Amino acid sequence: MNAMVYYIHYLRSPLGLAALGAAAAAGVATGAIAGALPGLAAGVVAYGLLFAAALKSGLAAKAAAREAERRSWLAAKEHLERARGRAELLERLRTDDDDFDAAVRAAAFAARAYVDRARRERSRDPLAEEAIDDAVELTQLRIKSRDAAARSARFGAEGIVPDGEPDGAALPADEERSRLLAELRDRAARIEHAEFMLAGGLSRADRLSIKETLP
Repeated sequence: MNAMVYYIHYLRSPLGLAALGAAAAAGVATGAIAGALPGLAAGVVAYGLLFAAALKSGLAAKAAAREAERRSWLAAKEHLERARGRAELLERLRTDDDDFDAAVRAAAFAARAYVDRARRERSRDPLAEEAIDDAVELTQLRIKSRDAAARSARFGAEGIVPDGEPDGAALPADEERSRLLAELRDRAARIEHAEFMLAGGLSRADRLSIKETLP
């Protein structure tokens, strides 16, 4: 944290706001007695003395650090709320493919666990949130591929055309499904690993075992 950022966080902290308020009060009181210019000078001096005292005592550093952490967590919560929404969407998606739907449920479960863990630990992993987005997109691609395959079957086609591919680059339906399924499982593993790391590198079984041994 550089000096300018440190000072801004201090100013925004309850301690910084209190110092500003006290300095302003001193300035107003002096100004009422001696005039505007002495009042301004008194306010500046009062703030300088209060800030110097906070620096010397270490209170300024603690206040700035707490404010920085608070603002960082506010920003993180917005990302986690979005991730929760994507996890809920993933839970609702169905592909009418038992194996694929099982992978979707696993990814949704991992996403929910990640969000819950991140909120408890007041932290986040942007890569996990990116993997949640990927899982939603992969599932939606599978649904589109299924629908395209159904339409193609009506005309006797043997393959499907992934989004963005020219007609001549059609992949067989089974190959496309396998690719999407492998990528979905990979994203679920990434999300689960992120939750594992946020939990301090302990698996769910390890955490349950520790809870059971506690008095």
